[in-house]
Amino acid sequence: MIDVDRLEHIILAAARAAADPLRERLEAVEARLLQVENRPELRYVGVWESGRQYGTGNCCTDHGCLWIAMSPTSDRPGEGATAWRLGAKRGRDGRDGRNAPTET
Repeated sequence: MIDVDRLEHIILAAARAAADPLRERLEAVEARLLQVENRPELRYVGVWESGRQYGTGNCCTDHGCLWIAMSPTSDRPGEGATAWRLGAKRGRDGRDGRNAPTET
């Protein structure tokens, strides 16, 4: 005769053993998703302005360069301010355009 209680115990133990690795993986994926969702978004807010407060992830241009605020700041980028990171350095000025190709 089949011992139903014993069979139920075996089935539940097997299901738990199969589910535990999946649960651990799901928890890791959920933790990673939370990190990604909490990252600051990059948002261009225009040319740097004196006295303006910039939040983490705000991007502005100053002296032809693009700067990214790594933490809240009102400091001017590039003047020893540690809250800013250079995103794109200003390029060289172009020539006068006299020899530039023209559309035909």
